Amino acid sequence: MRLAAALPLVALLVLAGHPAARGAALDAPRLLNLRVTNGSTPFSGDNTLLTTVSPNGDKFRDAAHVLFTLSAPATVAIDVVQTDTLSADPEQSALHIVDSVAPKSLRAGPAKSSGRPRRG
Repeated sequence: MRLAAALPLVALLVLAGHPAARGAALDAPRLLNLRVTNGSTPFSGDNTLLTTVSPNGDKFRDAAHVLFTLSAPATVAIDVVQTDTLSADPEQSALHIVDSVAPKSLRAGPAKSSGRPRRG
């Protein structure tokens, strides 16, 4: 789990203008206004970065919608992570990728990606 703990530090170095982060990284497209929703009433604990999806076909919380804004054209890929609050190791459950959206080239401005997980 050391890699997971190191990622926030890397992000902080980029945001703080660390010398290692200067140059091309400062001109890179920025992901703004990131939020997720299930398109319905939020479940207890849901927030702008966490949504509950129950793919049972009842047309209620059956899909996840990821909304964001790009500051410039970019290629975007999305990994879907299943959370598990019953896990003894909270970092381990955060690494459980259950699906991925293939990289797509998108224009600058508002964007949306939606997906329906497989029923399991």
